[in-house]
Formats: sequence, C-alpha cells, structure tokens
Amino acid sequence: MKNFNMALRSLFKKGRSNGIKILALAVGLAMGLVLVAKVCFERSYDNFYPDNERIYLVKSDLNRDGKKDSWGQVSGAIAPGMKAEVPGVEFATRYTRIGENNELIMTPEEQYLTATLLLADTSFFDIFPRPLLVGDPKDVLARPGYVMISRSLAEKMGGVGNAVGKTFVRDANHGSPFTIGGVFEDIPENSHLRYDAVASLATMPEWSTTNWLGNDRYIAYVKLLPGTDPNGLAPAIRRMQERNQDMEGLKKAGVDLSYSISPLQDIHNNNKEVKDMNYMLIFMAIILISIAVLNYILVVISTLIGRAKEVAVHKCYGASGKNIFGMILSESFLHLLLSLLLAAFLIVIFKGKIEDLLSASLSALFTLPTMSILLAICVVVFAVTGFVPTWLFMRIPVATAFRSVKESKRYWKLCLLFVQFVATAYLVALLKKRTAQIEKELDNETAAKYMNMAADAVAQAVTYTAQTFTDALKAEGKFTKEKQIEAFNKAKDKTLEILGDAAVNALGEIYGDFDAWVETKIEQVCREIKTPEADKTAATTAAATAASVATTIAATAVQQIAAEAVPAAAPEATAE
Repeated sequence: MKNFNMALRSLFKKGRSNGIKILALAVGLAMGLVLVAKVCFERSYDNFYPDNERIYLVKSDLNRDGKKDSWGQVSGAIAPGMKAEVPGVEFATRYTRIGENNELIMTPEEQYLTATLLLADTSFFDIFPRPLLVGDPKDVLARPGYVMISRSLAEKMGGVGNAVGKTFVRDANHGSPFTIGGVFEDIPENSHLRYDAVASLATMPEWSTTNWLGNDRYIAYVKLLPGTDPNGLAPAIRRMQERNQDMEGLKKAGVDLSYSISPLQDIHNNNKEVKDMNYMLIFMAIILISIAVLNYILVVISTLIGRAKEVAVHKCYGASGKNIFGMILSESFLHLLLSLLLAAFLIVIFKGKIEDLLSASLSALFTLPTMSILLAICVVVFAVTGFVPTWLFMRIPVATAFRSVKESKRYWKLCLLFVQFVATAYLVALLKKRTAQIEKELDNETAAKYMNMAADAVAQAVTYTAQTFTDALKAEGKFTKEKQIEAFNKAKDKTLEILGDAAVNALGEIYGDFDAWVETKIEQVCREIKTPEADKTAATTAAATAASVATTIAATAVQQIAAEAVPAAAPEATAE
C-alpha cells in the first residue's frame, strides 16, 4: 500500500512524462483490444446454441462428367428423409427464405416495419432453440399462415403480450397475411442465421416440400445423437437416396449426386473472407499494442537519467532491491490501470463509430469469455511495461547519487525507435489498403442494390400502368399510337415516383444517362409482356431450372432419358 501511495504522488512530479505514457498506452490498448474483441466475436459464431457441436448443415455434392460442385441447399424431402431413414439423426429441419432481408411488412393499422422472414418446419426450434416468451413453436409452425416473431419485432407492434393474434402482410404480397402465434427471444448477433420471423412451412405447396430431386431451395440441418460419428453417415444417406431417387437414371445421365454434412460452426469460421479478416485484425492488434508498449518503454528510458539519482538516494537510505522493485512496479501498475480506464472511456465515446466499422454492438464484442482473453493480454502488457522499467532501475548503482551521469547514445535505443517507426508506417499502409478495399466493396454493393431496385421499379410501374390504363383501352379497341406514348410516359413517371429522388440521383451516377436507361428498360419489359404464351412458359421453365442449379440439371437429365420412348410434351412451367 505504501508503494501505491508513492506511485500516486509521483504521478504529478515534473520530468516523469506520465501523461504521455498513459495517453500513448491508452490509445494503443483501446484500438488493439477492440480488434481482438472483434476476432473473438467472429470466432464465437453459433456457439450459443446448446450442443452446437452436434448440429450440421446438409450439403448437395454433384459430380457431372468429372466436374465437382457443392452447395448448401437441398430438395424439400431430404431433411425429413434423413430424420426418418438415417440412423444417428436426432432432429432434422429445413427452411427457405421468403422475400429479401429486412423487407417491408405492414400491419392492418398501416404501420410499416422491416423484418427478415423464414418459412420453416415444426422441427426448426428443436435444432435452433430460443427462449420462448409466448406460444409453442410446434403448434404455431404446424398451422399454415402462422408465424413466430422476435421480441424486438413484437415490441414494435405494441409489446410481447399484445402482439399475439395480430396479423401483418409483406409489402410485396398483400394477399397472404401472417398471423402471429408466438414470440421468441431475439437472435444474438453472432449467428450465421439472422431472422425476425419464422412462418409455417405448411404455407408452401406440398410438392415443393416432398420432392426428392430439383427445386433445391431449402437449407437443411440435422442434429446428431450424442456419440454419433458424422463421417459414418455416408452409407445410410446413400441407401436413402437409392430408395427414393432414380439413381440409375442419374448414372446414365453422367451425374453422381450425393449429400454430405458440415459442422455448424464451420459455416462462418471456415469462410475464406472471414479467416483472412481475422488474420489481418489480429496482426493489426499485435502491432498497435506493441507500438503502445514500445512508446511506454521509450518514454521510461528518456526519463531514466533524471530518476537515476532518485533511485540511488533511496538505496543510500537503505532501500533494498525488493523495495525498488515494489516501487517501480507499483508505478507501472498504476499507469496501466489509468490507461485502461482512459481506453474504456475512449471506446464508449466512439461507440457509434466502432459499432459501424465492426458491424457489432459493444455488448456483443465484450462478452465474459472475451473479457477473460483481454484480461490475459493486459497481464502480458503489465509484465512488459512493469518488469522492463523495474529491471532498468534496479541496475542503477549507488554511486550514481554522487557523480554526474550523462545519457548514453547507445544504438539499441535508435534501433528500438526505428522498429517502432517501421511498424507504424506498415500499419498505416495496411489500413489505407484495407480501407480502399472496403470502400470499393461498399460501392459495388450499393450499385447492385440500386440497379436491382431500378429493375424492380420498372417492372412494377409497367404492371401498374397496364392494370390502370392500358388494359381498359385495349379492351375498348382505343389503344392508339398516341395512347401508347401516353402509357409509356405514365410508366416512366411511375418508375421515378417509386424510386424517389435519392435513388434516381444515385442511379444517374451509375448509368450516366438514367432517363435513356429507364426508357430502354420500359421497352424491354413491354416486349417481354407481348411475348407469346409458349415462349413465356419456356422462359419460366429455364429460369426455374437455372435457380435450382445442378440438382435440377440432374433431374432434367433423368426426365429426358425416360422420355426417349414417348413423344416430347409441351414445356410446363415449374414453380419454386
């Protein structure tokens, strides 16, 4: 306690540069510890689910003429088939997305909200359980048109207790209302699967959820029984395929379709971009903390001559090596403690900026397991900033108090300073490069968003104009050349109205002459509407086939082989 009191009194003594030491250490720790917390956050994805090590994603593996491909979607019957026919599978579920992330939904009171909506079967919460506030998901997800929603969405609708029984519609489809049957606790930020509402999969047509080939729009997961070897499921999965899929037809078509499972935590952690980002962030954190520690030590060294006589006088008055050790170590501990308090203050002050840059809230970044890792880093920092100065001061001889001592110009100090400058320059260059990459990615993402928005707006505008203006004139035989031009201008004006000024300005920067693009796009949509019915049907079939990727190709190949002995039938549209 005596040493700590002496350290407090020494804080305000002249010539110690304590303010610089504390500030330099605080800034370095604030940035470095935040980056370490971000890496811990990324590594913690999906670890909040009970028995997450037994949860696996089902993947489709295709080998066609020697070309291998793998993706995380399957046909509708695969998940329940694995639960029924593959030993070792405790639960199986599948879901499909409906609409876009954070799409508009509307309540009967015309309250507009945003939500990410999934359609899932009754086993969804068996594999991905959440604390339930109201309702039974088994019952809710068995009823077509019913939905479980998150706490945050329920609170926007008037509270958890008042939300149940209310309805809402997607802004893109007002004809299919959803009735709220229950409320679950919000999904944590470190989840690869984020959603606000889970609706009953019974809403989907039966053929879509029971087909074994094609229409691979479903994401499926299985939870294995304790002690089950995931590598030993392949034979049972193959037998399931042989019982339910035309394996002979696939073989004749040169297609080998199989299914494998991948651990839940690998979905995020094994992503190349995530791994590269983690490596970069941890490297930056090491550099930042190292620079802060080097700064601290360099400032201590710069005050060494000034304090040499003070330490020697202490020794003259009987201070032992143990006393000197305790005195200097107490000062270092106090400096580190104040630096951590200042670092915490800086993190709170810049909370909004940190959360925007790292795409995670501070509460998600600084969890209890993460804090234990950060504490260990602080212990290492204390060891370096405490024992190095202590070792330097303990080497000061008693004779220093009675003779003049000048600062040594040893080259190791210059080398230490050189290392610091090089590390700082490298870090700045790395940050500039990464910033440029992020800006480019954001620009591309923003451009794609506005381009898709523009295409959708044109389609909506043409449809609206046809329903409110064109169709009636055609029925009366009054759709003259002048009316065609008027309809064209109405569609164009409606497109601009849907987009709004901000989107129009952004699209003007992307396309240059946005008016010309809109006019060309309207003409294209109008030509597609005029396309003969047979051509439209064929186009729909082609689009559905492309959307189901290689599995649908395999199914089509089987159908072609089976059809060799019969006349070709007219193409039929497939629905997702």
